[in-house]
Amino acid sequence: MEPVKCAHCGLPLAPRPNNREKQKYCGSHDCQKRRNRAKNKTYRKEKGRDLAFKLAESKRQQEIRDRRRYLAKLDSPAPPPPPPPPAPAPEGKPLSGIDLTHYNDTLLGLAAMFTGSDDPEDVRGIIIRFAEAGRRLRRECRIGGAIEKT
Repeated sequence: MEPVKCAHCGLPLAPRPNNREKQKYCGSHDCQKRRNRAKNKTYRKEKGRDLAFKLAESKRQQEIRDRRRYLAKLDSPAPPPPPPPPAPAPEGKPLSGIDLTHYNDTLLGLAAMFTGSDDPEDVRGIIIRFAEAGRRLRRECRIGGAIEKT
């Protein structure tokens, strides 16, 4: 079997017996890389005319990009949580020991809607009435047993 020259590096190589007519590259890493690039180039040139191949290839490349973005997102540290909002400053003196800073905004908004006023003293007054009605309901639940606490 006669040695042939490698198409990339030019060194002589002994082709494999079952492939001696077609083998043009030796087994070195650089020569195989060159062979694969040439093979891929001709393959893509032939398939470049095929619309279905173009669509499938663009979809495959997009999936690769999406996967890389997803993996990069997993590797990046999570942003720190935003700081809690500052508590509102108490306005005026508390009425009967009730300070508005201890109630959430929803309760304060509901109390303001019931009174029809944004005055802190009116809101404190309605909250006091809510608390008294709640205590009365709780006593009735314990005594009458009609409403059970869950």
